[in-house]
Amino acid sequence: MRNSIIQLANKLVDIKVCNIITICMFACGVLAGILGENSVFSLIVVRVIFCLINFLIASILMTTGKKPIFLLCVYMGILCFFLYQVWNLCNYLWIGSDSGTYMVSGLSNAGFYLFLFTASYGALDSLVDDGTKSFRKYRRKGALGSIVVTFFWIITIDRDNGFGTVIVGITLTILSYIIIKHIVIPDVENGFVVTLRKYYIIIRIMIIIRVIEILLTAIEAPDHLISLLRFLGAALSIWVFPLAYRGAKKWISM
Repeated sequence: MRNSIIQLANKLVDIKVCNIITICMFACGVLAGILGENSVFSLIVVRVIFCLINFLIASILMTTGKKPIFLLCVYMGILCFFLYQVWNLCNYLWIGSDSGTYMVSGLSNAGFYLFLFTASYGALDSLVDDGTKSFRKYRRKGALGSIVVTFFWIITIDRDNGFGTVIVGITLTILSYIIIKHIVIPDVENGFVVTLRKYYIIIRIMIIIRVIEILLTAIEAPDHLISLLRFLGAALSIWVFPLAYRGAKKWISM
């Protein structure tokens, strides 16, 4: 039984499977937009369904044996992201809108970013950055990226969305620092940075999409644009755990 689960888990993180799931999600999104009477609501439902599939796949992978804290943090992040989508559905059913950053949605979203930050910070980060001057330029690049992110979310703060925006914004800032640094920093011998680089790039794109979403929300852009950006972010989230799993498997025996 355990061997069957392990074989299934290895198939679920295959690139072809991830491509199929992503294509199916976009196909469902297009059909929902064309056939559904309410395109925004239809896209939200598709997001929830595929984020649930993503979470179930991650759950199956986590049952195949003891996993490093890195993967546990990523898994908890995926759970938070799924709950964030569920909240968006409930929020739409309540007020008929898929925009804005509210306290509950902000906490769920921030939980996703914080878990991803925790996964790469600490022991893993110290393996490639010992804090010496030789790595200062990579820390500066990470800091510069986080400053840019901070600038864009901080200018959108107002009385209506201040609390939620600050919660999400701070987590975006600190996550941007560690992600950018790990994208540009050279790897150690037999290290993990190269094996996780695609994972970091996907998260970086998700951060950019989230910042754009915050900016569009601040200028009260049409609801369908916000929903479309959230749809793209959800589609990218499909790749987060599989890429983390495949990367970790190359440097940890699982």
